[in-house]
Formats: sequence, structure tokens, C-alpha cells
Amino acid sequence: ADVQNPAYSHVFLDEFQDATDEQYALVKEAFTGSGATLTAVGDVKQRIMAWAGALDGILQTFSDDFAAAPMPLYQNFRSAPRLRRMQNRMIAQMDPVAASDANSIVGEDGIVDVLAFDTDVEEAERIADKIQEWLNNGVEPAEIAILVRQQPHLVAATLSEVLTERGIPFRNEQTSQDLNAEPAATLVFNFLRVIADERQAAAYTELMRVAARSDASEEESLRFDRQLKRLIQDARKSFRDFNGQETGLTFWRDWVKKLNDLVSRPVLIALSPGYQQGSRLEDVIDKALNAFEETLRLDGDATAAVRRLSESDAIRILTIHKSKGLEFEHVIVLGVERDLFWGNPQDSISEFFVAISRAKNHLVLTRAGYRECPIGHTGRWERYRTAHLEFLGFATEG
Repeated sequence: ADVQNPAYSHVFLDEFQDATDEQYALVKEAFTGSGATLTAVGDVKQRIMAWAGALDGILQTFSDDFAAAPMPLYQNFRSAPRLRRMQNRMIAQMDPVAASDANSIVGEDGIVDVLAFDTDVEEAERIADKIQEWLNNGVEPAEIAILVRQQPHLVAATLSEVLTERGIPFRNEQTSQDLNAEPAATLVFNFLRVIADERQAAAYTELMRVAARSDASEEESLRFDRQLKRLIQDARKSFRDFNGQETGLTFWRDWVKKLNDLVSRPVLIALSPGYQQGSRLEDVIDKALNAFEETLRLDGDATAAVRRLSESDAIRILTIHKSKGLEFEHVIVLGVERDLFWGNPQDSISEFFVAISRAKNHLVLTRAGYRECPIGHTGRWERYRTAHLEFLGFATEG
């Protein structure tokens, strides 16, 4: 796109504290002297991309280069008062001039729990109990997140096993978060949902909308609509014929191929400009099917597998980096331990601040004294863990 087009009179630059040298060079090249109004929003306390080249002092550099007026924002409209007071205690240490008067954050809404366990098994059982309680009380799965500083497939392995045993749908966002941003993958997932579970009305409506040919005549649109509905009916009947028996992976790939053939490659390519490049479209569809097949192996049940892939029907397990910009009613930070929050102290405390500030109402911090090495892992693994008392101490009122 031509970013220097006069149509861009106002430009909003989000998460600017993590801008790299190359990104800032692009901003300067595109907008210096352009007359556009630029607004850069960032929080130095959430600068967690230094390892990827985030520039130190970028907000001041931007202010100097563009004669920008700093506008400090002190109010957090996301979190309940108890959570905001914990955040403010961290701010007082990380960026004292940005801290609010401790007495100005009033109210008793919000919950901060610190849970200590002897082993990761005890931790997993208790966390699963808590999640089940939330779900029973009507909390939407998408409002529950489990955050891990790194390697969620390892650190949350025991918890994942317990959640699977209890039939609580979850997904590791390390890969699925990127897939759900892909229109072609969303199309595939919605098709799988409406086959495996006929109650997925929202997925059905979205599938019909996205797959439709916007440039077709009314007669062509009606014909395509009938063909797609017939394809879905045939796929559902074929699925029901298995009578609950395992369908096999080729079953799903065959039906997705029929969907793609019906929708047509030009329509699929039109879903995203990136799909015009080489085999990008085919790669995305293949990754979506691989993700479904992986969950199908775990659950052994197609309905449970599509729930796990759903944006709304599964709780999320993700790294703190992946959680940036997101918010949840209930957040569990798994493993507040020095063995996980290691390295540069500034980076560690910034990541912890990002983690706790994702929670709107209920924050749970856990630590375990012992974490068994996951089966098959051959890398370094510390079984005996040390609590990060400094970070856990921020949860203490008074």
C-alpha cells in the first residue's frame, strides 16, 4: 500500500515501545514532512521484545523526531481495583513517575490468588478444579487464559493431561493463534465444525457467508448456495454413518478437498492478498488440517477436536508474548518461579507485568516446588523449582 497517500491524515502506532530500527525507519521515511498526524502509543513497562531488536528509548526518540507532545495515561479501564493496585505496586518500582497515588485506586472488586503447590500434579488438579468451577458458573471458555513465560507445551504438559482427562477443551495458542488469523484456515475450521456438530449455527452462517461468490449473479449465487448446502448435508450423513467410530484422517481431508473444489481457488485466493504468493494458500489449509488432526489424535473424537480449535469453545494456553494486546476475565500465570522468569531482570519483570495486566477480574499466580520432566523431552529441565518471591510479593496488599 502507498502509505504516503494523502488519505492517511491520521496514523495510529500501537505497541510502539517494541518498535525495531527497521520499523521506525519505515515510519520516518513514510511520514516525515507528510502533514499526517501521528499518535504513538506504548508502555515502557511492557517492553518485552528487546531480544527481537526493540529500540531502547523509542518513545523519546519519536517525540524528538516528530515534535510529539507526551500524554501520560494513568487510568486502566480493563482491570478491577484489586488487580490495578497490584499493577500499581509494580509500576512504583518499574516507572515511579507513572505510578498513581496508592489511595486513589479504591474498591474491593477483583481477586488475586497466590497458590503454592508441592508438585505440578497437585497444581494441575487444583487449576483444573478452578477452571471447571468457572465454567459451571457460566464463564465463557474464551474468557479463561493460562499464561506461561515460555515452552507452554512443556511447562503446561501435566495440566494439559488433566484437562484432557476431564474433557475440558483447551488449545495451545503457540500455533493455533496464528492459524485463526488466516481466513482460509477459519473457513476450514468452520466446515469441520458444521460437519461434526450440527448445533454450530454461528459457524454454519459464517461458512455460508465467506464461501459465497460476491461477484456472481443472483442465479449463480442461488445455485452455489444449494450446492454448498448439499455438500454439507452429504458430509454430515457420511459422518453419522460412522456411528461414533473413529473416522480416520483421510475422511476429513477428502471432504475439505471437496469444499475447496466447490468454492474454487480464485475465491479462496481472494480471501487474503497473501494467498496470491506461491503455495501460501495450500500451506495454510494444510496447517489447518494438521492442527485438526493433532487435536483429533488427542481427543479421539471429532466434536471434541473442533471445540478445542474454536475461538469461543476452548480455554487458551499461551506464552506471555502471545498474550500481548489480549484481555481475559480470568488469567492464570503458571509457574511464577525463578527457573522460568530468568535472564535479564528488566525483561523478566516487564513480561510478568504484561502477564498480570491481561486479567480483568480474577488473577491466579501459581508455583510448584517440583515439576516432572515431560515425557520425551531431552533438553535441560530443572525438576526442583524456586518460587519467585519478588514477583509473588507484588500480590500482597498493604
